[in-house]
Amino acid sequence: MEISPIFTVLGIINTVISVIACPIIAGYKNRSVVGWIFGGLFLGLIGLLIVACLPKKEY
Repeated sequence: MEISPIFTVLGIINTVISVIACPIIAGYKNRSVVGWIFGGLFLGLIGLLIVACLPKKEY
């Protein structure tokens, strides 16, 4: 069984969006930007949902 090239492209787009959006949201919420780059890379949209649901960190 072969994976369709469409699914490969959608997976790459998902990863790119997550790697860009996760650190932006994390920076706004005073969280680790570098940590959430990896969170977006390895967790994808689930990582994006997690960082979006986290409360803003107060110092």
